Amino acid sequence: MSSDSERFRAFDGFKLDLESRVLWHEGQLLTLPPKAVNILIELTERPGDVMSKDALMDLVWGDAFVEEGNLSNNIYLLRKTLGAAGGRQYIETVPRRGYRFVGDVEEIVEHHKVTIDRTFFAQAIIEEIREEPAVETSLADRTVGDIGRERQSSIRRPLVAALGLLIAIVGVGYASWQAIEARNGGAAAGIQKIAVLPLSSEGGADDSIRLRIADAIATRFAETDSLVVRSTASLVAYDIPDRDLLEIGRQLDVDAVVDGRIQAEGDRLRVNLYLVEVRSGDYLWSGQFDGRADRLLALQDAIAAKMIADLGLKFERRRNIASAPPTENAEAYEHYLRGRFRFYKRGTVEVDKAREHFEKAIELDPNFIEAKLGLANVLAFNPIHRKGIDKLLNELMAADPSRSQIYAIRGFVSSFHDWNWEAGEREFITAIELDPNNALARQWYANNLMVRSRYLEAETQLKRALDLDPTSVPILSDTGQLYSYWRRFDDAAYYLSQANSMQGDNVTASSYLAHVLATRQRDERLRRGEARLSKEEAELIDGWDKMIDQIKERDGEKHVRVNEYIRMAAYMAAVEHDRETTLAKIGELAAMRNFMLPFQLSEPFFDFIRDDPDFISILRTMNLQN
Repeated sequence: MSSDSERFRAFDGFKLDLESRVLWHEGQLLTLPPKAVNILIELTERPGDVMSKDALMDLVWGDAFVEEGNLSNNIYLLRKTLGAAGGRQYIETVPRRGYRFVGDVEEIVEHHKVTIDRTFFAQAIIEEIREEPAVETSLADRTVGDIGRERQSSIRRPLVAALGLLIAIVGVGYASWQAIEARNGGAAAGIQKIAVLPLSSEGGADDSIRLRIADAIATRFAETDSLVVRSTASLVAYDIPDRDLLEIGRQLDVDAVVDGRIQAEGDRLRVNLYLVEVRSGDYLWSGQFDGRADRLLALQDAIAAKMIADLGLKFERRRNIASAPPTENAEAYEHYLRGRFRFYKRGTVEVDKAREHFEKAIELDPNFIEAKLGLANVLAFNPIHRKGIDKLLNELMAADPSRSQIYAIRGFVSSFHDWNWEAGEREFITAIELDPNNALARQWYANNLMVRSRYLEAETQLKRALDLDPTSVPILSDTGQLYSYWRRFDDAAYYLSQANSMQGDNVTASSYLAHVLATRQRDERLRRGEARLSKEEAELIDGWDKMIDQIKERDGEKHVRVNEYIRMAAYMAAVEHDRETTLAKIGELAAMRNFMLPFQLSEPFFDFIRDDPDFISILRTMNLQN
């Protein structure tokens, strides 16, 4: 048997839950951001006493650097919410001193004891011990909404806290919720683009739980053609304390942001979620859900389903997106998520780590389709894994041929492994028809188009991909590459600088930015008739020299990664306009069917040999035109 208690502060029909950090009024949950609730908790601890702005900011934000405007905005929200519900103002400004709470506050502590005997996943016996007689209740006779309203209006009854545990055990996954509709027709009216941020945590909830719940919500939202949902993997950069939701929403170019926090006490979890409109800053919806860590799949599915119902979203389920949980194995799902986040960054080390996570997920659940898709994405970047890719793709086609990403991977393999550009294009078109919001398929399709000099079509695909995922460093980098091939160097420098500023350790973005800057200086130098290399060109060659030294040091004189070595040598020869060496090196790369050669030969560095018959012959072996 375990003891439990809940602490509240009450005033004028309001009930401030100090444990869950939410505010109720006459049984209705009021929508407030977490910081505003924390401010109210501090002010009501000493009603009538003046608290300075500095003291409030220290208590609520701690050591984090925030502007005073954050405090003022939250005070404004508190006054607006309290005034609308209570009919008067409760927070008074004392000029040059600070704020104080005006009103009588009652401290309430409610004790109860609950015993849980779980005999089966879908069965539970709950015994309530208290002085007053127990009230018989029947889950079959009430909706979840009825249960939620009972908890809001009769929260003193300990049975409701026990009921929350019962619901979590049988898989419903939540004890109470309250939707706040700000518009007629549902809170989601007018929302076309949305981002679900990783949850913040209290009480030791680990990262995997925070990310899994956010990913589950985003995945369910993505089941409709009416919503564009930002990839969870792209939002890890915003997993920071005291984040500015409206600024993040503007950066992501979305209409609304889902934010929230998760509290953990042992294996018990409480999740509080909020839907915020970016344009107005209004809180359109909030919900509170209780569950258990060992029933996380049921909890996250229940949260997503309830949000969909409460927001009034109209779903036209896509054929290629499954609504069921992707795996029942929690550890496999965690490895899958970590693999996705690693793959999203695309660096060599990150991709290798992504592969390890996907392989572990598949080992834990051999039928985990999403993990197999993730592994196929990774393996597609290295032609030495061709047999493994083909095997995976055959398995995926047999399991579910309606998955968009299967065709995107097939298109990538046909294009950059086989140099069968037309076949690759057909696969990409099929992938986009199955899922118009597949940003990766559009990005890879643009790669196919840009190396074939179809720049305008590639630009269209990349613009759409960026609209779907505006913070994707790989998409920004590829957009910069496109404009470099197109000889639009100012545009190229802009997008590559954007990518570099978002992820400074991204090798592709930083190296191509150096290429663009060197190319611009080379063109200026040649126009002036100067033979001496510019500083940017010299620095680029020096960088390639260092990379060759690193390859030698890593692989020895045998140059195991001979492709990289020859690619760097081809670049160096091209910058110095050494026609014979350049042609020899790219000829070697073509014979090896080098994965990166189509991109390399699209660069302006090689313009000086484009009319050479040997160069044209190499392009023909790659099924490319000059």
